[in-house]
Amino acid sequence: MLQEKLLRAIDDNQTLEIAQRITASREAAQISSQEMADFVGLSYEQYRRIERGVVLVKTEHINAIVQALGVTADYILYGDTSQMKHDSISEILNGLSKEELERAERILIAAFK
Repeated sequence: MLQEKLLRAIDDNQTLEIAQRITASREAAQISSQEMADFVGLSYEQYRRIERGVVLVKTEHINAIVQALGVTADYILYGDTSQMKHDSISEILNGLSKEELERAERILIAAFK
């Protein structure tokens, strides 16, 4: 699998960066380490080793982590936030009433034309 091949090419510095993004995302989501470990299906200590950057998160756990944290795998693995920004804008727009959506459209047209 391509994703597994890419993960094998990740060095220790990148492993630490991935760990930091997972930790920051978990804290922002206000989820405890124990809750994440349970959700992912790992022991608390196994999960903490991922967040400390001692071990690289395995591909089979990435999907559960991003699902729990509401982030993308691209963000966790590479720090790419472009899709997250689009998702958050869509989420905001989806929560608007018809009138609010029409107002938002007028504002965007005025701001970007």
